[in-house]
Amino acid sequence: MMARLALAGLFAACGNSGGVECQCADPSVFIDVPADRAPAVSQVMLSGVACAGAAASCVAGAVGACTRYAFQAKQAGTCQVDVQFVSGPADFEAEVQFDHIPCCPGLYAPALAGSTIDVSGSGQDAGSAG
Repeated sequence: MMARLALAGLFAACGNSGGVECQCADPSVFIDVPADRAPAVSQVMLSGVACAGAAASCVAGAVGACTRYAFQAKQAGTCQVDVQFVSGPADFEAEVQFDHIPCCPGLYAPALAGSTIDVSGSGQDAGSAG
């Protein structure tokens, strides 16, 4: 079963003709892997309409022991995130919905608090917004 993270409220303050500026956050989504499981990650796969052509890159840790990956959606829609492990608990899967936010460039997953997917040590369906 996939952890489903649905589109929720906005976190950007968008202006109108009154001259108020948008306050847009970084549209990147981060995948946090516990340090004890990071060496066992064999790959992070992104699929679905929103992530076609997207790739997760390591932004913290080291090659072979990455603890934080980042990616951005390519278009509005759903993205499936699959973190595969060579050993230990089951692989992790999550589904993220991306959409445009008026006046901000990029695509956002506003249902994710802080735009982070936490991969817990308990395996599949362990993801949560946090």
